[in-house]
Amino acid sequence: MHHITYLPSLAAVFGLFSSAAQADFSLSKKPTHDVSCSAGVCMPTAKSANLNVSELTNMLSAGDVIIESGNGNQTTPSITVADAFGWSSTSRLTLQAKKDIAVKAPMTVAGTGALTLTYSDSGTDGDLKFLDKGKIDFWDTSSSLIINNSRYVLINDLRILDDAVKDDPSGMYAFSEDHDALLDGSYNRSPVSTGLQGVIEGLGHTISNLSVKTKRPAALVAQSSGTIRDLLLLNVFIKSHGGSAGGIVADNSGLLIGDTANGKILRLGNGPAGGIAGTNTGTIFRCDSSGTVAGSPAGGIVGSLSSGVLEASASSANVSG
Repeated sequence: MHHITYLPSLAAVFGLFSSAAQADFSLSKKPTHDVSCSAGVCMPTAKSANLNVSELTNMLSAGDVIIESGNGNQTTPSITVADAFGWSSTSRLTLQAKKDIAVKAPMTVAGTGALTLTYSDSGTDGDLKFLDKGKIDFWDTSSSLIINNSRYVLINDLRILDDAVKDDPSGMYAFSEDHDALLDGSYNRSPVSTGLQGVIEGLGHTISNLSVKTKRPAALVAQSSGTIRDLLLLNVFIKSHGGSAGGIVADNSGLLIGDTANGKILRLGNGPAGGIAGTNTGTIFRCDSSGTVAGSPAGGIVGSLSSGVLEASASSANVSG
């Protein structure tokens, strides 16, 4: 059976749509225009302002840079990274948006550079979004990442993440790069087996070729009452003989936002299976899945939804159960 799910009513809450009268402050290869930079702080002076990324890189080689969206009239409330760029100095780049920060192309923090992301700065319902090929790479996990005043621990390995969550379930963690789990071999439990209470921020990264075969709840994360966001699972194989099965999380009572899962999710016998979550009593927003899902019950996004919220999400998975 082929299931399609699309439920968009939380869009306004997370800023999925923006007013046509507003334009973003773009960082791209195009020539700089309508931007004023002084003492390392750059602001737009008109709608549709653009800062050339090569000029930005040159500024970062000399010191810290702050990019602020909007002005008193909030004519450019959001910041969009439209073209790839990076820097190798120790400088900190701060993106401070009144509303959204949209990353549409790769950003690379080389060396021990630092990055601060602040969105919804004016109290508007903004969000951090990774679109198209957008992601943020850190070459050194000792680099500094701050998102909305919270400092994140950078992670580049699933076993390191599991150990970190065991030590501090309420911690803030972010993937520093893509991870190919093929060399990990097949896991006999969910890679993150401790209940997550904090945040896992994917930063637009991909975890590929993850394989989990267990008699317990099976997914990337076994259970979460925290937040897992902006993460892509590609070509995963999740199989549970007992407990629920999901791509991102087996049992979700927290928030999943901007996550994507592709692959095969199986729950043998009676038990729920979902492309994103096996069970959900929390909120799933702006997620999507593809591949194959089988369970009893089964769903393209979530297997069992006795309560909780599922919105602005879509699945093209082949579902049976």
